[in-house]
Amino acid sequence: MKQKKEKNMRFCHVGSIYSLLVYIAYSTDDQLKRTFYLFDRMIPDEFASKFKNYFHFHKHSWLPSKWYFYWLDLMFQKVFFCPRIKKDAELFANDHLWSSSAIIGRHSYTLLEDGARICSMYWFGKDRTYMESNRKTKSYKIRRFLFGPVEVHPHGDNPCCTNLLLTTDDCPDYVRTKKIYRLYWNGLWDSFSEWKKKMIMDVYDFSIDDMEYVKSGKIILFTQPLYPDFISEEEHEKIYRAIIKKYPEKDLIIKPHPRDTFSYEKISSNLKVFKKNFPSQLFEMLGIKFDVAVTAFSSAVMNFEYPLKIDWYGTECSETWYKKFGHIEPPKGACLKTL
Repeated sequence: MKQKKEKNMRFCHVGSIYSLLVYIAYSTDDQLKRTFYLFDRMIPDEFASKFKNYFHFHKHSWLPSKWYFYWLDLMFQKVFFCPRIKKDAELFANDHLWSSSAIIGRHSYTLLEDGARICSMYWFGKDRTYMESNRKTKSYKIRRFLFGPVEVHPHGDNPCCTNLLLTTDDCPDYVRTKKIYRLYWNGLWDSFSEWKKKMIMDVYDFSIDDMEYVKSGKIILFTQPLYPDFISEEEHEKIYRAIIKKYPEKDLIIKPHPRDTFSYEKISSNLKVFKKNFPSQLFEMLGIKFDVAVTAFSSAVMNFEYPLKIDWYGTECSETWYKKFGHIEPPKGACLKTL
């Protein structure tokens, strides 16, 4: 249902629960109370439904698989179910999503990062090469005319993006002309009002018992949803089995990526797996600390603002990963590991 329009309404367009946390953490109570959320299909229904003012965009599978059908569907949803984004309205957004170009259009916006160092990973990685090749297709000029400058120019690489909200010092050349707002996780929780703390705990379904469970681990493993998108279940299990066996089970806690569906209990029934769907940066905000952070190549390990050891296995663990993502530079000071 289309929500009632309000004066000075703010807009937040996100496709990940991480970016949603970045927006909530940065905004004041008043700003949150007058925000209208434009959720991409990647946001789970159980998260979207916890907000009063929102619309959840969906990609209808019955539509023919042509980009112009999806554009028409997106515009229909935007025009008939969402408040109009006025020229002077503040818009905070992910800009790399299926729905982003149609929602942002030609409106100026502040980029919400979708992971630590996402701008550098785009600029120096294979995504930029892919986008540049996409700009050479026959349909590109038509799509850019319909959607606006954001089309095939993600992660702030377009004139509509005037500001960036980042959690790391991530400044490749193309963002240096834009204004950058820096968010620090460490100690942020104590600055929040009780209303905002309750909002975060309710949205992410996090409790005191959850805190105690997570604190029982000294080593945290951040997984990634590489199966079934890029590799088989067998290869996924083989890689993570090899990583997990390098650490004492009693000290290890596994934090699966929100879209990771693999059952790590298959590797060992004694493993501690924290399955609740929320960003790992919530640990940092709440003051939960670990001795070691382990990952294949997840950006989750880049957000820690206190000293800890980082074990980085890299895309080189899998030929398929390497072909898809190329080499991803590890965080400064990380220990490079092999299987």
